[in-house]
Amino acid sequence: YQPRFTYHGFRFVEITGYPGRPTLDDVTGCVVHADVQAHSSCVTSDAMLNRVHSNCVWGMRSNFMSIPTDCPVRDERTPCQMDSLAYEEAALCNFWLHGFYMKWLGDIVGGKGNPDWNGDQVLLPWRLYQCYGDRRVLENNFANMRAYVDWLHAKTPNHVYTEGFGDWCPPNTGTWESFHGNVTEVNTSYYVELARIVGATAALLDKPDETAHYASLARDIAQAFHAQRFDARTAAYSDGRQTGSIMPLALQLVPAEQRAAVFAQLVATIQNKNHGRVDTGIMGTRYLVDVLCDGGQADRAISLLTQTNYPGFGEQIVHGATTTWEQWSFKGGMNSHNHAMFAGVDVSFFTRLAGITAAQPGYAQIFIRPCMPSSLTFVDATQETIQGRVRSRWQRDGHAVTMLVSVPANTSATVYVPAASAQAVTESGRPLDKADGVTCTGYESGCAVLSVGSGDYRFVGEFSAH
Repeated sequence: YQPRFTYHGFRFVEITGYPGRPTLDDVTGCVVHADVQAHSSCVTSDAMLNRVHSNCVWGMRSNFMSIPTDCPVRDERTPCQMDSLAYEEAALCNFWLHGFYMKWLGDIVGGKGNPDWNGDQVLLPWRLYQCYGDRRVLENNFANMRAYVDWLHAKTPNHVYTEGFGDWCPPNTGTWESFHGNVTEVNTSYYVELARIVGATAALLDKPDETAHYASLARDIAQAFHAQRFDARTAAYSDGRQTGSIMPLALQLVPAEQRAAVFAQLVATIQNKNHGRVDTGIMGTRYLVDVLCDGGQADRAISLLTQTNYPGFGEQIVHGATTTWEQWSFKGGMNSHNHAMFAGVDVSFFTRLAGITAAQPGYAQIFIRPCMPSSLTFVDATQETIQGRVRSRWQRDGHAVTMLVSVPANTSATVYVPAASAQAVTESGRPLDKADGVTCTGYESGCAVLSVGSGDYRFVGEFSAH
């Protein structure tokens, strides 16, 4: 049985009137989604973490249906710009989406609303350019990107943006008001990022006046936000919740001299106030692992992702979840158990745990700098780019760490290998000065920094937590 002219997301099937007792061999479930091909993989030594990754991927996959829907399982199925904004980077790591997202971008151009909703018409062109290296998407969208940021500027003369959904669906009491977390921190952080992107786009398109104007605007917004929202006594923004620190740290609103204090406050809040559990909605969750890994708290990030008590992805999995939920809590009714908006954190599996990032648009040059939590013994990720397949695998064996790296043809990569010194690193058993295609360019933060050409490499170094 298949419905016609519609589709329904589901997990269970009830069959009545069947002649005999049906088995799984008698029923075929049809997976339906837009024709976007999955092209990446990520496996770690932690089975629960692998389930989190799988749930994120299936949540995204089942919500690609002509548009990015918010869920496939109820009558709403809205084209939710806020949801898409939160997980687009993760989706681009996992699927071929140039055509799909170009169509979606055409749908959302011209919107006039808050950054956490309509800001996607600026973020998405930039994300597509970074992923695919297609300048045309910036050339064709620059006028609209600039017009939207100009509209925000005219609407917000004091620079601090106080409207919007904010950190949608943090752990909450069920009231409408409690769904909106850190509205000002989220929307002002995105406002800064949008202004920066317009400035950077202007620079690429050789528009020096606009480059200077929007770069200056981004600085002004960040300074005004810090001056109005920062409490020096607590080193916190607003109410001190996790997202109130995560968003300004992730999107560079915190002055350099205050970053250490704000990060320390975030860690203390997670550990003491929230008892080692997440207290974030869709926006804070997107950047949670990035901020913690970049601050040297990778093991804490893994613990948060795999937490089996409420709230946490692990707790959802204990309840049988195979996709990401709309709420952290196990609710029924109009709260779905298949919402892609929380899947944004999956980008960190590739960019932090495996350490794969584009050093130049379209992966013409690549950074491979994995974060190596002591709670994991290996991470193995492959990602197909328009240049070809990139692989980053690291594995610890006592104090030794082995890294397998694949770099596509006609590209190069900068690879960071943990070691006591650059001289301690080998490639396929050879010292670096005898390794083909490898140049050591320095030593930084406990890692040998290597420049490599296309090919497959096997580096061995000495592990040190960082």
